[in-house]
Amino acid sequence: MSKKLVLSDGIWISWQEHIRTSSLCNSLDVPLFTLKTSTSSFVRHIWLSLKTFSLLVRKRPPILFVQNPSLVLTLFSVLVRPIFNFKLIVDAHNEGVQPYLNNSKIIKKVTDFVLKRADITIVTNSNLANYVETKKGCPVILPDRVPSAEHHEPSPIIELSDKFNLLFICTFAPDEPYIEVFEAASKLQDDVTIYVTGNYKKISDELLMNTSVNVVFLGFVSEPDYWSYMKSVNAVIDLTKMDDCLVCGAYESVSVNQPLITSHFDALKEYFNEGTVYCDNTTNGIVESISEIKNHYPDYQIGMNHLKISIETKWNQHVALAKVAFGSSRK
Repeated sequence: MSKKLVLSDGIWISWQEHIRTSSLCNSLDVPLFTLKTSTSSFVRHIWLSLKTFSLLVRKRPPILFVQNPSLVLTLFSVLVRPIFNFKLIVDAHNEGVQPYLNNSKIIKKVTDFVLKRADITIVTNSNLANYVETKKGCPVILPDRVPSAEHHEPSPIIELSDKFNLLFICTFAPDEPYIEVFEAASKLQDDVTIYVTGNYKKISDELLMNTSVNVVFLGFVSEPDYWSYMKSVNAVIDLTKMDDCLVCGAYESVSVNQPLITSHFDALKEYFNEGTVYCDNTTNGIVESISEIKNHYPDYQIGMNHLKISIETKWNQHVALAKVAFGSSRK
């Protein structure tokens, strides 16, 4: 009979800080080692690879968890696995399954290679799991956990405009339809105010100057201030052009019981199936979605309360199944 592996005997190595990673480590009782350096890209990868190898020599873990991205960390782990004979479990964010932002042929080939070679690839939804299987990988579904109340309890409610207030969660990345959101805001100047997170200096001065006055750029905000805005608005907007991406802001919206507007993709519709309006990523689609949530606001508040209970129940089921898969011996 094969010996069951103990998750707490394993380690999780990450080359960047990420809320999902720390949350999963806490839930799985797996020690987390976050290795970082401020050096340039090439030197950074060499230095972090050496530090990772040194850590593996010291710890000799029976299970190694890594986060992808970083693709370099994941590939390195695949290549050194014969030396250490660990079970390799990769938590693959969307870019680690179907590259969108960096989708060159070589990146896609390396991604497919590590999907096949990892013992288990963690994904957030069934669509991504099916894709991993087409690449001859072994997927386990484990969505993000809804942030607990301790993340936002200390953050006070703040006074905002006297209009219907929305928080648009944005990093000004290529997969975010922020121009369409700004155009939608211009059409709704008399009705709504949209507060926008993220470093707006990434966009052009012309776009900033032409944005309507009911768009308020917050820039980078601290975590306490972020939660204050989350709790103080009437609803949250988090959109993506990436199919099969369960956006982080959706989980955070559930955490504070805020109605949500998100993109019209099957994975999002399946998981966030109450208290949520789904829209295509067009100006008119966003306008219609804002109007819908504004005109039926009490119904969406009730739906979001139901959704929070449902998601927490489903997550407990997912993590129980994942623990069994992670702790089984390697084939």
